[in-house]
Amino acid sequence: MFRRNDCMEGHYVLGLFLTFASAALLAIGSVSTFIAPLTMLSVPSKHLTFGVFAYCTSSTCHRGLGVSGPAYTEVITGLDNAQLLVPIGAGLELLAFLVLVVHLTESPFCDHHLWFRVTSFLGALVSLVAALCGTALWSIARKRFNNEGAPASFGDALWIVWGGTAAAMLAFLIGGPAYNGTIMYRATPSRAYSV
Repeated sequence: MFRRNDCMEGHYVLGLFLTFASAALLAIGSVSTFIAPLTMLSVPSKHLTFGVFAYCTSSTCHRGLGVSGPAYTEVITGLDNAQLLVPIGAGLELLAFLVLVVHLTESPFCDHHLWFRVTSFLGALVSLVAALCGTALWSIARKRFNNEGAPASFGDALWIVWGGTAAAMLAFLIGGPAYNGTIMYRATPSRAYSV
């Protein structure tokens, strides 16, 4: 027999899976430079790879924000600074995951569905802005390298960030606790809910 509460639990499972997947994918995108094949942008002819927190030449990796060094790296200076939103989005999605876990323990803290919705929305919004800015800025950098005669291509990390963004948006839209009218605010019991 169909029971409404059985259906409600599926939203929790989806929320847990999608927020954790989003946090993991965005975290992998954040440390992509230090994982050999994962980069945001690679320029094979100049032995350069770029990620969120560093860029690597054929011999060494330079950690930190911004790109400094030889003259050809001036093309990218400042472009990777916008990628700071990727780890922030990962942190917000991890926070949404933890809020949902606390909500499942039926603790009085985080008892309202809005705790998950707000943190999940902020994580999805920040990761969407990071993915859009990242795609736009790395496209500009790729075009400039191609115009200089050094063919450049997008790396896998950019698409991993887009996957994390899609998971974050799905977690906000279909995951977590369902909206429930019994816990909505009304001033007095005689007034209708103000939806």
